Amino acid sequence: MHVIRAKANDVGKEVALRSFFSNKERLQDWKSVVTSIALIHEVNLNWQHSNEANILWEILQTYPNYYWNFPLIVYLHKHGQLINGEFQLSEEHTSNYTKLCKATFKYFFLKGIVHNSVNAVKDTAFKVCASIIHDDDFTTEYEKNIGEDYIEFIRKIENKQYGRYLNGLVLLSAYLNPEQDMADFKSMVKSNYHIEHILPKKWNNYDKWTQETWEANLNALGNLVPLEWNLNISAKNEFFTRKKEQYRKSKVSDALNLLTHDEWYPEQFKDRHEVTQNRVLIFFK
Repeated sequence: MHVIRAKANDVGKEVALRSFFSNKERLQDWKSVVTSIALIHEVNLNWQHSNEANILWEILQTYPNYYWNFPLIVYLHKHGQLINGEFQLSEEHTSNYTKLCKATFKYFFLKGIVHNSVNAVKDTAFKVCASIIHDDDFTTEYEKNIGEDYIEFIRKIENKQYGRYLNGLVLLSAYLNPEQDMADFKSMVKSNYHIEHILPKKWNNYDKWTQETWEANLNALGNLVPLEWNLNISAKNEFFTRKKEQYRKSKVSDALNLLTHDEWYPEQFKDRHEVTQNRVLIFFK
């Protein structure tokens, strides 16, 4: 549907899928519709993206709506092809697709954190789809719709106001760790994982923490790390020295970096929070 809309430069209000295809003219070329379904199926199940594009795609899966997906699929539909049942994309278009993934990620998370509304992103998503189909600059379309939201985005990140986008930001920061092996991270994020609280979710009079500082920082970037699911289950709600036994088994560099600490006191949290937050802010510049 979004491919057809983009070709027609239709960037207006979205209609329901059934209503859209109740127009018989849109089903006259039914073979192209079936080909589209086959292409998307192959992309979702078997196509090996670049590590960067693949990881950003997986992190975008945490996003609370699915509009980010439409520009990416429209791009792959326009520039990719099925050859002997396998999806293929040229090297040049793979590079541009990675740029699109990054621009899409930035736009959607920035708008989501500032506005927390699907209405803040969907109109731009339609315009970007049309830009892609007609070979216009999709990055310009994203940039001109950000406006002054970037300033508010920084304020919210610095004030730990992440809303429904926290898990995605934790994954992003871990992915941006310069020590992280990308293949290992891709494997982790494509399988079962959990967002681990270093300082446990249950208050228990931890050394050098007050209940107030615990509450203020429990769900901050500096206190969270993605972890393989089985390791998180094993760590349970134990505190730091016990949890380190599980962190040591992880392939996530953010978890392995925690092994350098003997304790998890507010000063250790503060240092790590500054690092993880800065990674995110630099990415969105």
